[in-house]
Amino acid sequence: MSVTAIERIPTLPVISTEQIDLLRRTICKGATEDELKMFLWQCQRTGLDPLAKQIYAVKRWDRKQGREVMAIQISIDGFRLIAERTGKYAGQLGPYWCSNDGIWREVWLETQPPAAAKVGVLRHDFKEALWAVARYSAYVQKTGDGRPNNFWQQMPDLMISKVAESLALRRAFPQELSGLYSTEEMGQADNQSIATPELRVELPIASQVAVSEAAQVYRSWRSPRDAILWAEQHLPHLSLEQIQAEFDALEVTHGKKAPAWVARVNQLMKSSATNVSQIIAQPST
Repeated sequence: MSVTAIERIPTLPVISTEQIDLLRRTICKGATEDELKMFLWQCQRTGLDPLAKQIYAVKRWDRKQGREVMAIQISIDGFRLIAERTGKYAGQLGPYWCSNDGIWREVWLETQPPAAAKVGVLRHDFKEALWAVARYSAYVQKTGDGRPNNFWQQMPDLMISKVAESLALRRAFPQELSGLYSTEEMGQADNQSIATPELRVELPIASQVAVSEAAQVYRSWRSPRDAILWAEQHLPHLSLEQIQAEFDALEVTHGKKAPAWVARVNQLMKSSATNVSQIIAQPST
């Protein structure tokens, strides 16, 4: 990173013990000490504010390690801010969308999702824009039954254009954005493989399951992701992000979360959609 770029990154104040505890309880909930240190280091390196939702700590199941590990993701606003601070960012061209015909359009008005989106990033020291193309099929985030989640169903053009913009910004500013990925880019990492139906087990309806019978429900779960997908079947009024937030908020009892999760799903099913919306804050795009 150049001296000029470093000078443009604001130095974050020393974080107090109380603030670190706040991050550990909220944004970095469940993170190990090393993961928390890594997250704080990335905040310092990028100059992004986690409380302003510019940078996130996301837990994902790692099959190789047999546990959840933390991944650091940046919002599209965080990408733009880092690019702006270099002093070389000169704006963008696009986004543009196309269907399978390959004809690029300035606005997407079709009912079907676009096949791809592209964005060009301009730099003051580049003669031409640096373009990146993102295909919808490569990045769409899906639910357990293989359908696009709420965001990708309701605004597919916006979601795929954010991916294209992230790709273009990282290509234009590799020094500043190397190894950093946006939330929209990484959403597909949570997709459940449709090619492994043997992992999909028919389970009892949550409303018919007593807490004492929870083991009968979660016996076939192989990871926290299975618990989320099971809950998604019985909570159609909630988005995948809302269900994930509920799961993350649960306390671990005797090293286990599954019994409390079954009980929580029962509670949410008995609540009206209005009551649930008061319990869980709507995630921002």
